[in-house]
Amino acid sequence: MRLSLNFYFFRHGQTDWNLEFRCQGHTDTDLNETGRKQAETLASFMKEIPLDVIYSSDLKRALWTAQDVLQGRDIELIETPKLRECDFGEAEGMRVSEIKDKFGEDFWNMFQVNGHSFPDLSFPGGESRGSSIKRVQEVIDLCLRKKYKNVAISTHGGIVRNYLSSHIDDDRSIDIFNCCLYRLKVEENQYAVEGPLNK
Repeated sequence: MRLSLNFYFFRHGQTDWNLEFRCQGHTDTDLNETGRKQAETLASFMKEIPLDVIYSSDLKRALWTAQDVLQGRDIELIETPKLRECDFGEAEGMRVSEIKDKFGEDFWNMFQVNGHSFPDLSFPGGESRGSSIKRVQEVIDLCLRKKYKNVAISTHGGIVRNYLSSHIDDDRSIDIFNCCLYRLKVEENQYAVEGPLNK
C-alpha cells in the first residue's frame, strides 16, 4: 500500500504590521479586521476539504486563522512553535525599507528567492532559512508517522515560501498573500506542490 498524504499549508490573515511592511518573525502580532475576514473566507473555501487534524504555529495570527478553519470540525488543533515564522533577529519590527537601508537591498532580495537557495542566510541574531525549514520538516515527518490522510498547516509567509519552494526543482515562485492556500502532496518519498488553490 502506497503512503499518500495531503498537507494544506496556509498563511495567516492580515495584520497591521503586514500593512506597514514590517518584519514580524516571532513577534506575536494580532490579526486586524481585514485579517479576520480573510480567515473566515479561507475557512469557507476549505469547508469541503476533509481534514484529520490542524497543526498551527502558536503565534496568535496563525492560531486565530486556524481556529476559523477548525469551526464545525470535530478534529484536534495542535499548537507548535515549530511552525512559527523564521526568527529574523535584529530585523524584527523593522520596515522593509529600513531593512534595505541597514542590511542592503541585495541581502533582503536573497530572502525572497526559493527556499533551497541560501540555506545559511540569516539576519544578525536570527535563525537561518535552513533551520526554519528543518523544524517544519519535523512536523511533516511526525504526521507521516501518524499516517494521517489530510493535514492543515497554519503558518506564516516566510515558512510557506521557504518550505514549499524547497520541494520544487524549478524556479517557480510561491505567492504568499495573506491566507494563501497550497497543497503539498506526499506520496512515498515524492513531494508535489500545488497552488495557490484560492487565488
